[in-house]
Amino acid sequence: MKNIKRILALLLALIMIGSCFVACGDPEETPDDPKTDDGAEEGDDGTEEGDGTVVEQIKPDIPETYNFNEEEISFLYWYVEAWVDTVRYCRDIYFESPLGEPIPDKVYYRNAEIEENYNVKITLEMSRHDQIGTIITNQNATGDTTYLITIPRLLEQAKMVTSGAFQNLYDVEHIDLDKPWWDQDSIAQLSSNGTLNLVGTSLMVNDKDATAALAFNKDAAADKSLGSLYTYLDDNERTYETLISIAEDVNEDSNGDEKMDMEDFWGFLGKNDVMTSFFHGSGGQFVTKNEDDEFAFSFGTENDINATMDLLDYIFAADWFFNHHMEGIDDTAYTKMFESGHGLFFWMRLDEVTNMRGSATNFGILPIPKYTEEQENYYATVSQHTTGLLSIPMSTTGEDLSMVGMILEALSAHSHYNLQPEYVEVSLKTRYARDDESEASLDIILNSRVFDPGVIFGFGSFADDYQSMYAGGHRNISSFVEERQSSTEEAIAEFNDTIFENAN
Repeated sequence: MKNIKRILALLLALIMIGSCFVACGDPEETPDDPKTDDGAEEGDDGTEEGDGTVVEQIKPDIPETYNFNEEEISFLYWYVEAWVDTVRYCRDIYFESPLGEPIPDKVYYRNAEIEENYNVKITLEMSRHDQIGTIITNQNATGDTTYLITIPRLLEQAKMVTSGAFQNLYDVEHIDLDKPWWDQDSIAQLSSNGTLNLVGTSLMVNDKDATAALAFNKDAAADKSLGSLYTYLDDNERTYETLISIAEDVNEDSNGDEKMDMEDFWGFLGKNDVMTSFFHGSGGQFVTKNEDDEFAFSFGTENDINATMDLLDYIFAADWFFNHHMEGIDDTAYTKMFESGHGLFFWMRLDEVTNMRGSATNFGILPIPKYTEEQENYYATVSQHTTGLLSIPMSTTGEDLSMVGMILEALSAHSHYNLQPEYVEVSLKTRYARDDESEASLDIILNSRVFDPGVIFGFGSFADDYQSMYAGGHRNISSFVEERQSSTEEAIAEFNDTIFENAN
């Protein structure tokens, strides 16, 4: 009966949306057309995106079907109570039924296909962000296998890595980390000593939502005769200096009370994260890897120091920057401030694009600025506060681990050609973004993400202190580094030793 229900669900999906497993597939396709494991038609080697571009599909190196005898593939996923009714609550792993909404339905039908192909049952349990560590620690200690896969919030997940809570993903059978459905930036930046305990994957959208960007009020830009702010992006002139000079010029005491507050018009609406986000935008990282594939403290280049000093000078010297953390208002009120026309630039994570989908605000999207015009690339911070990455608990072993590897490979590959195009090409670019130029910005942002180990693992609290530097009134970057470098390097060395010991 269970299999019959699944088959009926699949047939209904195919009738409702045609080729529901191929992004922008042929609307004339019938439910009888044969399918491969990743949802493409037999003989079809690509998926057509909204702009007509055909993307070649790579098949995972696993069986197209397998019988796991209705084994349960159980996920444990984080949540923060205040975000339960927001897009930060899990929307990429499991839905009990179709909702008639694009992303949930892609997730539901993806799971239905994988469940049918491999005879498994995908389940999801949500747990508070501050409880997952205890749950997984107890599970590992007892050998329990209640949760075979976990996605804790990064802030807590990083601490679990040092306790040896997770499997080394390089060693998991069937997972091929060279495939495009595994986030190569997360792998390159978060692996060390031949070990990778957490990874980004096309299975998820939450980690993309956590990526830093800027919005700007297009109507305000027109009213203030600023022209197209995309021009600076096109001409490679979008730097700290350019953005801040514009922000300084448009600040306005709208109500004439001779003080700047929430009722006035600000050049830039931001928060403490701006310090870290702009530092990463300059091309710097607090921690990178050395020639031995170990984490190493890397802050302190001439570019790092100059970028930090310039940013501090800009912030301390002007009243164009509204820091909502220092003003004591929450994220929702901060977003509404932008939507109600009280700022030109708005520092955000990409989840705000979805949050503002019903807003009347005419906004554009831009990447975090470069430091200089000579800088080759843009860079976008991934927040450790609003997302997690995928990990496998140490208690998942033997045949369970092999099964999990195969199912994760299948889910991630399927998502790469179905869920991700829906999220990026359709939802972000078409439904929620307000202009064609924002599409180019989104491509830049999502292809330049920074998973800084110094931020994610919090070595010696250096990154946290840096982020709060402006709020704490610090101005001397040399003494700031001098006071913290030794303890940070000690924390990194201890981490490297622990990872090496866990791996051996």
